[in-house]
Amino acid sequence: RILSANPPLADLFGVESVEELRDVDLNDAGIAQDDRSAFKDALEQRGKIVQNETVWTRADGGTVHVLESARVVRDGDGSVRYYEGVVEDITERKQAEQALRAEKNFIDSALNSLPGAFYLIDEDFRFRRWNRQLEEVTGYSEAEIGELSPLDLVVEADRERVFERIRDVFENGQAAVEARIRTREGSTIPMVLTGAQVCIEDTLYLVGMGIDISERVAAEEALKEAKEEAEVMNRLKSVFLANMSHEIRTPLTSILGFADVLDEEVDGEAQRIVEMIRQSGHRLKETLTSVLELARLERESAEVEAERCDLVERVEETLDLMQPQVESNGLSLAVQMPSEPTYLQADPKVLHRVLTNLVSNAVKFTEEGRIRVAV
Repeated sequence: RILSANPPLADLFGVESVEELRDVDLNDAGIAQDDRSAFKDALEQRGKIVQNETVWTRADGGTVHVLESARVVRDGDGSVRYYEGVVEDITERKQAEQALRAEKNFIDSALNSLPGAFYLIDEDFRFRRWNRQLEEVTGYSEAEIGELSPLDLVVEADRERVFERIRDVFENGQAAVEARIRTREGSTIPMVLTGAQVCIEDTLYLVGMGIDISERVAAEEALKEAKEEAEVMNRLKSVFLANMSHEIRTPLTSILGFADVLDEEVDGEAQRIVEMIRQSGHRLKETLTSVLELARLERESAEVEAERCDLVERVEETLDLMQPQVESNGLSLAVQMPSEPTYLQADPKVLHRVLTNLVSNAVKFTEEGRIRVAV
């Protein structure tokens, strides 16, 4: 039973006066959420209890968080005379703590949902906040990360570069760098590390995130290897084509020479056959020349040098060179070109080969009639 109390205690219990407190039974299990019998036994055993937290149920059914401090007053023979104590209403504090805990849980959930490893670093190069992904990526526990410097997680060869970027953030505001992270087990992970400067309660921090780029790095390495392999194969192809063409051109020259000799020695049907041999040989020779030109162009493609050229003049030069071949095939040329120069940027040698191939193909695949050339 309550023997004496002040009005604030009556307010805590939700009764109107101190007199009504005398009707309150503190042994009632409905008053406090903890075990009152255990509290009483501990109080009598220790002599006093300081700041015991519990929750009281008020007369109206509401609850209040309280902090109890109490001591035992005994008679001369040691028997308990009464208990006295102080009760503090800490409901607002507990509500604030719950709100703060809820906010922390919300922030933790948001940070843990990020697609990368989040971190907050101070100017002493210490982690002040991080998310679960940083622990999972590195393999270090929460307690271990709290004792580490960010540079401890970076492979030695990349530390100086990462150090410079962290310093850039604190001096200039933001930075990013690619570096390899070494895990607790010793493996390495390539990551993009970003950072931005933030000021919290007049203290500068670096806030950032690390993104695993292992797949991108692997793809780039595979692409690089494929490119190098393709370049090697292309060079081998060019060498093969050049060698093959040379090996065929040598006996072909002899065949064409013998055909010219035979053409003067035979007549009739034999002369027609010799002419067929000579025409087929020249066509094969042109094909070999084109193959060689293609191989040379592929080898020297990086050496093409464009300059200002008159297209009309280049076409006229090509037609003068091709005129005998056109006439020998019984064809004629129909040329349509402007009277004024027509300039363009091109490599003269490449332009000449292109024009020659175009006219040569036209001659090759035109059986009769004329070839029209227009600019």
